[in-house]
Amino acid sequence: QYKLVRSAVKFFDPSQYGIRDMACRSYWGGRRETDFRGLYAGPVAVMDFVSHYPVCAANQPLPNCLTKWINTDDINLIRQMEGFITITDWAFPEDEKYPCLCLKYDVRGRLIAPRRGPEATITIFEFLIALDYFGLTYKTVSATGFRPTENELNNPVRQTLKVFSQMKEAAKQRCLREGSDYNADLEYYQGKTLSNALIGKFMQALPAGEDAALMEFLTGNEFFSQLREQKSGYKYVAQCFAPEWGALILGRGRALLGLLFKLTNALTGHTD
Repeated sequence: QYKLVRSAVKFFDPSQYGIRDMACRSYWGGRRETDFRGLYAGPVAVMDFVSHYPVCAANQPLPNCLTKWINTDDINLIRQMEGFITITDWAFPEDEKYPCLCLKYDVRGRLIAPRRGPEATITIFEFLIALDYFGLTYKTVSATGFRPTENELNNPVRQTLKVFSQMKEAAKQRCLREGSDYNADLEYYQGKTLSNALIGKFMQALPAGEDAALMEFLTGNEFFSQLREQKSGYKYVAQCFAPEWGALILGRGRALLGLLFKLTNALTGHTD
């Protein structure tokens, strides 16, 4: 049994545009990388995270308009915080095989992880993983973040993902009792898909033409067909547009995947 719960707390304080700017500059996609080319002569183990993005989202403290933000360059205080950070003249050791800051696209639009750079804006979680496990060095640091309280820990994303997780687990246990494959079960698949889809909504943006095409398909209304013919350069965002949440969750996911690369001497890996 599930009941509808609606929160009256806003995602974002409109006066804090500087924080939103840092969140957008910290937002990068998933990581897909290989350290080997050709045929590998030897045994290979395949590893997988269990519900990687949903678990990262459930464990990630998320801010809202009541969050108390802090600006600091004190590394000891930064270690107590979640949020975003800008570093300058940063670098990894020359022998580091798996630099973990994914913040540059090549000419084909693929995300890559360089070994050094003049400046980077990333999540604090990514920064601390790079600092503690990868030997990251830097010249200056400037962080904007928050020390998590119950307000950020017990957030609506965690609560919603708990519902989807329960849906998945109930379907899995039912399939095990019935002797059927839970991966082919509709209810299990719904719980899994909704968990991942929720996270994608925080940065979803559709060009006006694509949005009109979707509405035309869903409604059959020719008005949207006419609207689609009008070329527009702006995009629509979802009602739950929250780049602060999207950036923090994906940053945690990338950092943990990068750490797994290093710990296992991975040949290849990806987050999706």
